[in-house]
Amino acid sequence: MYRKEFFVFDQEKPVPVIIRNYEEKDFPDLIRIQQESFPPPFPSELWWNEEQIARRGKDARLS
Repeated sequence: MYRKEFFVFDQEKPVPVIIRNYEEKDFPDLIRIQQESFPPPFPSELWWNEEQIARRGKDARLS
């Protein structure tokens, strides 16, 4: 499991940030990020689904 904590700045205000491996509980948010990053007319059938995200996570741990 990877985890890194640090601060970034929003204007003059420091904001805590955590970088970590994603977990199954993160899947809906990962899909939402795709929807926001690739809005229509990008075809929604090209977004990753939960099964694909889960498989990718398992593949990454094996390599």
